[in-house]
Amino acid sequence: MPYNSAIHIPYLINAGLLFLGAALLLGLYAYRLFKTSGSCGGGSSTFDLTKGQSEQTIISSSSLTIETVESSLAKVRSTGTVAEVDTRSPPSTPSTSSSSLKSSNSSTFSVAMITLASVFYLFFYEEVVVTYLPSYATQLSVQLTKSEASFLTSVFNFANLIGKAVGILLALKLSHLKMLYMNLTVMASSLGILILYADGNRTLLWVGVILLGVGLSSIIASLYTLLEDTVQMSPLTCGILNMAGTSGSVITPLIIGPYMETHPTILMVVSLLYTALCTVLVVAMDLLMRFKGKIDYGNKKMFGKNVVAVKK
Repeated sequence: MPYNSAIHIPYLINAGLLFLGAALLLGLYAYRLFKTSGSCGGGSSTFDLTKGQSEQTIISSSSLTIETVESSLAKVRSTGTVAEVDTRSPPSTPSTSSSSLKSSNSSTFSVAMITLASVFYLFFYEEVVVTYLPSYATQLSVQLTKSEASFLTSVFNFANLIGKAVGILLALKLSHLKMLYMNLTVMASSLGILILYADGNRTLLWVGVILLGVGLSSIIASLYTLLEDTVQMSPLTCGILNMAGTSGSVITPLIIGPYMETHPTILMVVSLLYTALCTVLVVAMDLLMRFKGKIDYGNKKMFGKNVVAVKK
């Protein structure tokens, strides 16, 4: 059956992009399986190498401790004083790196991080924007046609795709928290443009939608990676996050749906409120990680020093 309207073209483009993404993921999964099976067939050389490095590190640390104790004992024999042996590692600053937090996390810290992330997922609105964007565009004073609104949605998704590609490169240099702060800033800026100017200016409408697509691009990936590096992720944890995100997709349409025809800007106003709330949640996670890092550093500093006393 031939298509009689250009409105179908953007959806075909989106379907093609989704198919391409699925094919890339399938190829990556097959490559990892092939690489894993190849390394295991060779006698687990990677594991043995890691084990050897760990043993060498332990031996080096033990030798350093023995040399320190022997030096202190020699000092006691010559002077008759009590020797203080400092077995601490070299002084360091409080660390909030994800690896150190994950290695020493507590149940309270994990529950707090997962709770904050679940609330974040609950109010994350990317799916809602994609669903209501055509209706929003056709109800504005600029009066986009249905075909133009569908193209606007396609441009939003394309900007989102480009943002994901750029986010992969930026993630090699920036931390997960910096990525989140950067994306939230772009989202807030784009929503400000859409709320203030999009109703009467087509150019700023397109600019705002493109920026919003870029801002929303790597939020979920950055947040999930942050959680994966700071707490022990399990199928239950992933299920909780998934349920929170799905619940948000159910609740938000009930809030904005009745006003879309008369006040279409409600979509962007609610999205801006959600952005502000998500920013508060990210700040709370940041502060929680910093506080946890300082506690771990204090405990390490308190219990990292031993005193050896020898009678004359």
